Amino acid sequence: MKQRIIDKEKNIKSVTRVLLDDYGYELSMDVRLCVNKNKEPIPWYTYPAIEYFNQLDFSDKTVFEFGCGSSSLYWANKAKEVTSLEAREVWYNKIKDQAPDNLKLICRSVDNNYVETIFESGQKYDIIVIDGMLRYPSTEAAIQCLNDDGIIIFDNSDRAAEFKKYAKAMELLRANNLLQVDMHGFTPLNPYTATTSLFFSRNFQVKPLNSAHPQRPIGGLYESNAHMKNN
Repeated sequence: MKQRIIDKEKNIKSVTRVLLDDYGYELSMDVRLCVNKNKEPIPWYTYPAIEYFNQLDFSDKTVFEFGCGSSSLYWANKAKEVTSLEAREVWYNKIKDQAPDNLKLICRSVDNNYVETIFESGQKYDIIVIDGMLRYPSTEAAIQCLNDDGIIIFDNSDRAAEFKKYAKAMELLRANNLLQVDMHGFTPLNPYTATTSLFFSRNFQVKPLNSAHPQRPIGGLYESNAHMKNN
């Protein structure tokens, strides 16, 4: 078997280009928003989690978010209906002028029935995102409002080692027979890695967007080879 010659300098350039250009990290830093290389909004999740969601068809799904942001616009582009709850007016105001018709934004302080907001519609949701205030009570409410084939996204789950309430919330999700999958990696804007945890219902089923599943990853084999040839 012929051994490949490893060119350290080219490999480092290729890896750097994948993160800065292909994932859109540098563009996110320039505009100070979470965007991909096409300047489209993406969540402040880890890149592996975003790539996973990008492969799936959520066009008939409903979403509830504890915490709004670029993720609200991202999910509005993918899902049937999105409700995003935000406690901080600065984030609410930043997103409201960009909100499409299928995105309902609610601004409510933590002292004003923040968590109880999820119950007001009387419906259950296919996707519930926990990325805001009051993580443990939000998790308790999310479990009650999740469809039997849904998924709960718990962002910044790596903080469980630091914040007991995060750890307690995820223990509760596991205790309710949800399957935990941790997506470690870099995120937009941050200079360090983090974790976005996905908690799947055992009946979770979402169709892939394309027949080729999984799709070729950002910076995958052929793209990486093209980058290296151009260096």
